[in-house]
Amino acid sequence: MRRLQKLSLFFLGLLVLTLSLAFFLSQQKQHQATGPTLHFDGQGIYEACSPSQGQVCWDRLKTIAQGGFRIVLNYNSLAGSDQDINAYADHAQAVGIKLIWSLKDLWVTADTTIVNKFIALVKNHPATWGYYINDEALPSQHQQVKVFSELVHQLDPMHPRLSVACSQCDSDPLVGIRPFVDDSADVIGVDYYPVKPGWTIAQTGSLAKALQSLADRKGKQTAMVLQSFSWNDIQHQCDPFPNCAPFPTQDQMRQMRDLTLQNSHPRLILWYSYYDLLKSSNPVQHWQDLIAAARAPFTPAPTPTPTVTPIDSSPSSTSTSNPSSSTTFSLFALALPFSGRSLSCRSFILARTRVLPAQFEKPCLYRLHLDNGVNLHYSVCTCGSENFCMQVDY
Repeated sequence: MRRLQKLSLFFLGLLVLTLSLAFFLSQQKQHQATGPTLHFDGQGIYEACSPSQGQVCWDRLKTIAQGGFRIVLNYNSLAGSDQDINAYADHAQAVGIKLIWSLKDLWVTADTTIVNKFIALVKNHPATWGYYINDEALPSQHQQVKVFSELVHQLDPMHPRLSVACSQCDSDPLVGIRPFVDDSADVIGVDYYPVKPGWTIAQTGSLAKALQSLADRKGKQTAMVLQSFSWNDIQHQCDPFPNCAPFPTQDQMRQMRDLTLQNSHPRLILWYSYYDLLKSSNPVQHWQDLIAAARAPFTPAPTPTPTVTPIDSSPSSTSTSNPSSSTTFSLFALALPFSGRSLSCRSFILARTRVLPAQFEKPCLYRLHLDNGVNLHYSVCTCGSENFCMQVDY
């Protein structure tokens, strides 16, 4: 009889878990369809084309979209009449491009007329992704940026604000973004351009991880800006010049992308920049290299499957799996109190339930994720007298 009772409890628990997972999968789909946004919006690119140029810029939008990119951050967003800007946005919408409107130079002035007029013009356009508030502003300029960013948010609270800092301007790669995290951005980013002497592509992963950790603590989302240009196009970096600072190869750009995705869950990956490619001696080849790198299949770094892991010896349970470019599952982070500490889990879906088998005294933490979009895994972390996590694979 006791064995039958245990068997009944097991199947009851399995049924409860199955129903819970089905519910949260349905909630996830609804969240993706209707809510804001802890998801990967895709890869994009920096551009500098004045909407007043009309067809020239429209053709460039079409080329970018054909390359598989879905976001354009145009430094010259404001360069045109209202009709020019609307036409540019219309063409972006027609080819499936979202626009990050660059307002990065407006915080230096107290004149709010331009920003008031511009945001009124674009905030309801379906091509609008959001606004570029800050491009490598100095920490000492935080107060000015903050005031401007708050104005933008008041004028359009429905679209995110992006701030990007230089990660190579100080020995601390995040020193440029920290002052702006709390009050000047919804999405925080850093740029990292390692294809020059003194830097390594391998550092991309540790930088992405550090940025994600900062964002998670502050309730923000992240963006990584990666290199598709040659430092030769910007300034003398090294000797012998210019051969010491070449364009990144296809393989190098793919490594940067993969290291970013393996170590973080960014909302955006942006490449710098399309207009630099066009100015190069071989724009066609460099453009094709970037397309191939950005669109290459992504395989998450393999992770061992745990059997029974004591929570006391492993206080942080994380999943390093990341979605491929075709996977649209959102990434969430949640921290639950546990024995005076914080048990943090990062994965595709996190949920709690109080409907438990009788032998468990406290709530379970269910962790569900997809391995490369194919295999389903979930973890059950119990908080009873036997503290452990076990992972079940299907």
